Amino acid sequence: MVIDPDFMSGVLGEPATFARYVDIAWLSAALGVVAGGLGASFDDSTDLRQLTHGSRESLRRPSRDAQG
Repeated sequence: MVIDPDFMSGVLGEPATFARYVDIAWLSAALGVVAGGLGASFDDSTDLRQLTHGSRESLRRPSRDAQG
């Protein structure tokens, strides 16, 4: 998807150039690599669940250990 140049110029407060689009693409790719690397390091579904759900969610749902 391409961000509309008029919208991007309004948000940035300066003209939308090709270099800005490259910057956004690079930042998106870098964040995707970092997020993928972090996600791959969680083997256990419990670790992943604790990371993605807040503490209130864990209080509402009983743990597998407590269920027996």
